[in-house]
Amino acid sequence: MFSGPYSIAASSGRDLEEFARELGVELEPIARLVGLDVGIFQKIHERISLNAFTRLLDILKSATSDDCIGIRYGERYRIGNSGPFGFALLHAPTFRDALSIYRDYQQLIADFAFFDVDIGDKESSIEWRYASIIDHPEQYVDMRARLACRFLQKYMGDKWFPGEVKLVREAPRSVALHRKLLGPSVVFGSVMNCITFTSAF
Repeated sequence: MFSGPYSIAASSGRDLEEFARELGVELEPIARLVGLDVGIFQKIHERISLNAFTRLLDILKSATSDDCIGIRYGERYRIGNSGPFGFALLHAPTFRDALSIYRDYQQLIADFAFFDVDIGDKESSIEWRYASIIDHPEQYVDMRARLACRFLQKYMGDKWFPGEVKLVREAPRSVALHRKLLGPSVVFGSVMNCITFTSAF
C-alpha cells in the first residue's frame, strides 16, 4: 500500500488499461516508468501515488498527442468502479444526500491541498486544488471535473451543465471537447478548480 504524502484510490485507474488499448497504446510499460503496476488498479482498497498517476496520464497524453486525454478518460470511466463510495453515490435517495456523500467521502478517493462542497439553498459549488508539488496535474484535473459533472448530471439530466466551471489548468489546443463535456461556461487558468451550479432540492 502506498504511504506517501499524496495518494489516490487505486481504482481511479481501473478502466485506464482498456481505455489506452482502445487508443492503440499499451499501458503496462508506461505505468512501469512511473513506478506503477497496472494490476493494482483492480484493487479497490489499495492506494497509489497521486504524483505517479498524474505523470502516467501526462505520458499517455504525449503518447497519443491528445491534450484532452484526461477528460476523455473521465467520460469513459465507470463511476461504480470506485467501490462503496460509487455505490453510495449511485443510490443516494435525494440530490442533497448525494452532495453530502460526495463532500464527506471524496477526500477518501484523493488527497487534496484543498477540497470543499458548499451546499446552499440557491447555489452550490465544488472546489478543489492539488498540492503544488504534484507533477502535471492537468489531465487528472480534467478527469475529475468530468466525473463531477457526470455525478451532477445523474440528478439534473444528461443535457444539464453547471453555471460555471473553472479549471486551474491552461486551455488545451482546442476547447471544443471541454465545452461539450463540461458546458459552454468553462474557464481556464483559474486559481482554483470550481464547479458552480444552481441547487435543486
